[in-house]
Amino acid sequence: MVPCYLGVDIGTSSLKGVVCTEAGRIIAEVHTPSNISNPLPGYYEVDVPTVWRGGFLRLLSQLEPSILGSITSVCISSVCASFAPVDESLNPLHPAVLYGIDCRAQDQVDRLNEKWGQALEQRVGCKFSTHSAIPKMLWFKENKQDIYRRTRYFLESNNLITSWLTGKVAWDYPTAAGTQLLDLKNKTYPVDLLQDLDISIDKFPPLRPPFSILGYVTEKASQETRLKEGIPVMVGACDINAESMAIGTVFPGDFTAVYGSTLSILYVVDSYVFITGFITGASLLEGTYRIGGATSSGGRYLEWVKSIVKIPEEDQEEPSISTPTGLFMIPYTYGARSPFHVPQAKILWYGMSGATAPSTLWKAAKESLGYELAEILEIICSKVSPPRIIHSVGGLTADSTLMQIVSDITGYDQIVHTHLSAAYGDALIAMMAFEDISSVMQKTDVKEYQKGGKRVSPIPETHNQYKELFHYYKGLSQIARVFHSKR
Repeated sequence: MVPCYLGVDIGTSSLKGVVCTEAGRIIAEVHTPSNISNPLPGYYEVDVPTVWRGGFLRLLSQLEPSILGSITSVCISSVCASFAPVDESLNPLHPAVLYGIDCRAQDQVDRLNEKWGQALEQRVGCKFSTHSAIPKMLWFKENKQDIYRRTRYFLESNNLITSWLTGKVAWDYPTAAGTQLLDLKNKTYPVDLLQDLDISIDKFPPLRPPFSILGYVTEKASQETRLKEGIPVMVGACDINAESMAIGTVFPGDFTAVYGSTLSILYVVDSYVFITGFITGASLLEGTYRIGGATSSGGRYLEWVKSIVKIPEEDQEEPSISTPTGLFMIPYTYGARSPFHVPQAKILWYGMSGATAPSTLWKAAKESLGYELAEILEIICSKVSPPRIIHSVGGLTADSTLMQIVSDITGYDQIVHTHLSAAYGDALIAMMAFEDISSVMQKTDVKEYQKGGKRVSPIPETHNQYKELFHYYKGLSQIARVFHSKR
């Protein structure tokens, strides 16, 4: 039986699985819908047994028995900065609390930032935000005392599944750094900060490198999943790291933009650099760092615009891609996230009139993602050298109009990887149970896939028009943030 490797990415709107061969060739792709719940304003959660564990089983059930039986290692990624408390048996005591869109701990964020201030930036990479884990753990301690008392571990999102498979627990270094749970100097949890809050360090599992083996599929998990008993399960990392692995952007100078439900960025650098509003932390490769961030826009924003404006299918093709609309949408669907972190900020539309066509609004919605990325790049490049090129990945990259708009606004060439996903990156990490990253990246099909991205270049004349408009976008985005931060 030919060895195969399974990668699974547990996303906000779906779970995706990829199986590849030893050469890196994809032989199976499966997916199943996911969903999040919104039980109270600002609360976003996932029911782990039903949505994540159940979804994982549904993915496996879609694989041919011969393929399932040939899987020799597994790696799983999931949404970053999401976690749940579990008991002694590693069963969730509460739904998983999601990343920065969940604002339940805003009071704790504000209190801790006032308490520790600028000291956080050098210790854990940035001040706390709704993306940070410690304020939400404090929220459990203050508001769910019985659950906190019964909590054996706080487990990160992908380990909620891998612990079920192996009985082993861990936080990986990049995910811990991404949620301000890593003391960057000492590469440990910030023990003194946790002690100051009387949060027990015993509730945190060991920190592990993402390319290491977490454990092996147990007999019980094998019976439940039909995966072979004893095959290795990798520690892995969160979804944006898996996306980077898929397209090979894990080395210093590589810039990745992930167009999913939200827009996320990851810039790999070779030394620690602090930039206000972004998260600096450990990257996948030992000795490298990444500047990371995520917005609240992306696919969810575009879907919301489509539902509000009710754009007919035939009008979703923009009349002219080379001419800016001159309209502005500030896409703060769930507040302003990186690099501003104003959760109270709201969506702002400006420049429409009674004569504005739905198709023009639809293009303006896409422009808003390009403007937002341009603002992010401008801030990052004020502190470090600009990236050579943008590598773009995620579901929205299938929209060629959107990709051209992004290049025209930012002025950057993009390599658009429409056929590679975080699940493929997970499958490559699964290979590393048996070999190192250099040999994995040199495999025939891996190289072929990663070179297969389409290059999208800005149109100079259009870019110059957008450069003039970008100034107005920044002014309006600042108004949206300042107005709502004072309400």
